[in-house]
Amino acid sequence: MLSLRKCLEEEKHKIQQILTKENIIDLCLKDIVYVGLENEELFGVIKAEKEGNKWILKYLVINDDKRGQNLGDALLRSILNYLYSQGVHRIYFKSKETYFLKKGFSVNNNDELELNIPDFFSKGCNSCGGCNEVQ
Repeated sequence: MLSLRKCLEEEKHKIQQILTKENIIDLCLKDIVYVGLENEELFGVIKAEKEGNKWILKYLVINDDKRGQNLGDALLRSILNYLYSQGVHRIYFKSKETYFLKKGFSVNNNDELELNIPDFFSKGCNSCGGCNEVQ
């Protein structure tokens, strides 16, 4: 069974293992961290962090053996849905990552990626069969 949710304190060691494989050092798993689990096994993690008055997407990591199954899309949508429910309408990513460009982010005047969350959800999705509303 697939589960997407905020991380639990006891999962932080497993999250660190996934991040270490990708050479990501994040000793502070605060702000918003969502995990993806399949049959209780952690397969991915995504983090958004508030910097000043902006929300920044820090990373999205999926285990190698789970890539290509739209699980990254599912995690991205989960965290964006949560942020949108909290009144956040824009999120940023600080480098030009092709994956995020394909998901609808665009390069802004500050040379970072930017996503309008309401516009993102108005376009439907690949991983849920074409729904077009935030649940």
